Amino acid sequence: MSSEADVLYRRAVEAQEGGKPAEAERWHRACLDLRQREGDEAGVSRSTHVLALLLHGLGRESEAAEFYRASLALFERLDQAVGTADAAYQLGDILAGKAEYPEAEAMFRRSLSAQEGLEDNEDLLVQTLFGLARVGQKSGKLEMAQACLTRCLSIEESRGLMENQVEILLRLSQVATDRGRREEAEEYMVRLRRLRPADM
Repeated sequence: MSSEADVLYRRAVEAQEGGKPAEAERWHRACLDLRQREGDEAGVSRSTHVLALLLHGLGRESEAAEFYRASLALFERLDQAVGTADAAYQLGDILAGKAEYPEAEAMFRRSLSAQEGLEDNEDLLVQTLFGLARVGQKSGKLEMAQACLTRCLSIEESRGLMENQVEILLRLSQVATDRGRREEAEEYMVRLRRLRPADM
């Protein structure tokens, strides 16, 4: 990465942290353009992804999706597992929100595949599994949804994150109910009440 590109990136970050998204976008685009002209493929992949994240945060999902697709292709070509995993997850999240469930599922699975062997990726792993479960619920793949949520619950129990466990148990109860397994659904609710008795 050139020193000039580094300066442009820092300006973008400063603008973003200062609550100036339009200015941040201009600097990020300038940084991306410079890295493209320099032929810095690794830098282009990072800048493309950062710009996608910014646009996604601004609610400009169609634009963000195009940049995620571009960064995903670059990350995969460069064999960057971390970038691949996040880009695929983010794209899957947008597609799921648009009810494009088959492609969303494919993206979430692509993310999970990239995450194999990564360390300290529990947050992204849970988010991806939860996204895949949501797709399963919406598309009628309830067994898949339950399997993903069960894996999420196991991870969150090992981390001791009670609030996340509550949400997952509630979703598991809903899935079990949808599958006609009312006793199983009630078992999840019993476990949930044990975690949050005051709210139940």
